[in-house]
Amino acid sequence: DDGMNGAGINKGDLLLIEEMDWDDLENGIIVATLLQEQLLPRRYEFANRKIHLRPSASHYAEDTFSPTDSDYYVIGRVLGLIRTL
Repeated sequence: DDGMNGAGINKGDLLLIEEMDWDDLENGIIVATLLQEQLLPRRYEFANRKIHLRPSASHYAEDTFSPTDSDYYVIGRVLGLIRTL
């Protein structure tokens, strides 16, 4: 999706992802997550025992879930991207 356009990640970009457990991630970084078999980059924050995934685009809602929720899977942090021409 185009939820991270404001962070410079466009729909169709290829992401370089470092696989990490959610509890090893730092707040504020961009992560790759799977939601209903769709890969989504989002800004990560862990607060009040919940994972918050925030898009940079205001027309997308923030997703909040428990680390044990099976509907979401945080793959790891986004290290970079490749943009096709």
